[in-house]
Amino acid sequence: PIEQELTKGKDFKVLDVGCGNSGTWLLQLSKDYPLAKFVGLDISPTLPKNYSQDNLQFIQGDILKGLPFEDDSFDFVHIRFLLMDFTEEQWEEIVVKELVRVCKPGGWVEISEIEEGKCLGPTCNRMTTFGKFILKNFFFHRGINFQISF
Repeated sequence: PIEQELTKGKDFKVLDVGCGNSGTWLLQLSKDYPLAKFVGLDISPTLPKNYSQDNLQFIQGDILKGLPFEDDSFDFVHIRFLLMDFTEEQWEEIVVKELVRVCKPGGWVEISEIEEGKCLGPTCNRMTTFGKFILKNFFFHRGINFQISF
């Protein structure tokens, strides 16, 4: 729903929380949509430094300590593959509230995770079932509700 906005030329701002130390998604988007502004935030101290886009910046930060942005700063706020990085309480009390806080009224917040059931065959299904069993036990001991996304 935001592709049209990215091409309009107004001050459309995108935040990617947990962009990773490669920042690949934002590096590509900032090239494809040079009129928009992109910000990547990650807890990692190793963030991309050698890029030519002037509509892109990377910031080290920890969402659990609060996002370092004013309220209503971004038109699109994105977080992906971080479900298991936070406890259920952290999601409810901090993460979701921070994502919404920095999103402009009428903007979009997108939380993406791996979808269950996208396997192509029986081997993949067996691996997924076994993997979920291992992960569920691992994350249970960290106080993380692995089933929250299923």
